[in-house]
Amino acid sequence: MTNRISSRIYRYAAIVLSLVFSYLGINGWLHQWSKCTNAGLVIQTIAQLLYGILGVAVAVVLIRKRRLPKVLEWTWPITMAIAAGLAPIFWGGTGILPGVSSGIAGLLLGVGMIWLARRGSRPQDTPHTS
Repeated sequence: MTNRISSRIYRYAAIVLSLVFSYLGINGWLHQWSKCTNAGLVIQTIAQLLYGILGVAVAVVLIRKRRLPKVLEWTWPITMAIAAGLAPIFWGGTGILPGVSSGIAGLLLGVGMIWLARRGSRPQDTPHTS
């Protein structure tokens, strides 16, 4: 019973967080698209839109109580990393190091969300008898 409850908590947390990040990605795209003046800004903004859309897909899969397809497990964190890494460089005018740091943070955040999703969609463990 405890595994079932913790699995639900992980799944619900992954659903809520994926929807929050989806909102942030799509909303950021809506506000930034008209301000894109170079290729770097366009790439960052498209990556932001993609992680927003992929986050909705993750939430839908989890709401349907399914396992995430491998393509979502890879593309969602990667698009988060790209968007997070390019934002300080192109929107903030900083150097490469803040961009790399932000990209790594975005990747770790995405991987953490996938971990939550996996924990929430795992088959329930059967009790072991000793």
